[in-house]
Amino acid sequence: MCTTDLTFQVYWRHDGKTQPLKYLGKDIQGVGKLICTKAPGKFEREDITDHYKHLEKSKEERVTMLKALKQAESVFSRYYINEDFSDIHFKLHLQDSVQIGDPFTVILEMKNRSRTKDYSVNVTLRVESISYMGKVKDLVKKDEYKCMVKMESIHEVKLNVKYGEYCKKLTEQGAFVMSCMAAVEDTKFDYFTQADFKVTKPNITITLPDQVIQGQETIADLEFDNPLPVPLKKGEYLIDAPGRRQLKIKLKGAVQDKQKVVAQFKFTPPDIGKQTIAAKFTCKELTDIDGFVNFVVNQKVEENGA
Repeated sequence: MCTTDLTFQVYWRHDGKTQPLKYLGKDIQGVGKLICTKAPGKFEREDITDHYKHLEKSKEERVTMLKALKQAESVFSRYYINEDFSDIHFKLHLQDSVQIGDPFTVILEMKNRSRTKDYSVNVTLRVESISYMGKVKDLVKKDEYKCMVKMESIHEVKLNVKYGEYCKKLTEQGAFVMSCMAAVEDTKFDYFTQADFKVTKPNITITLPDQVIQGQETIADLEFDNPLPVPLKKGEYLIDAPGRRQLKIKLKGAVQDKQKVVAQFKFTPPDIGKQTIAAKFTCKELTDIDGFVNFVVNQKVEENGA
């Protein structure tokens, strides 16, 4: 089980109502890593993290954390300050960026820092899909390993996840939680950690002429690459553009894997100045694909004598 207290997460193992909770560890950087809001006046994200908290592991952040811990009413607060020690150092590795449709790998690295002793370690790796609010939806894949980590050596275990294994369990945001449980035999040491992970989705590119003129019909092109190893069927674009109601464009036929998903439409901007076109694509195989473009509508220049 995981509890969130102050600005970090604490992991416990629950073995039943008659057994005490066992403290497994803490993640002091898992909460509040990034605090964002929409930037005023533009379609961009603004990072406001530094307005709400000090930089992690800075002197100011440590002073604030210790002060809060001393004032906390929880009887478990003393656990949060203590640093764990073990001959085995664990580190969970995730790929930096994975596009939806591609496989990905979760890697647990175990480093034995002892100069005299080998350790046998039992490991469980899990991948689960999660909702936007962080609630677990479905188990994607789980595997168990029994490893011998030799003294002064590094041992890795890997969990490989293919698109076919996660495609039917994806949420709209394409988010997962990776978790690792490890137990070192002949000791009382247990290790647990988890991390959120998200597959990226393509953006729709909207292309306009160099000049967009008020009152003149303009052609816009839409496209993105199908990232999936399967065809996209019954896809459609939903478009909001100046001077017309929301437009729906249904694609004719399927778009094969790795091919471009293209469409074209016309609009006549009624006003000058800054304008925006927003587009969204959806089909059974792929959702939550969108894109937008900001542009300027220029006033029509009248010819002499007109």
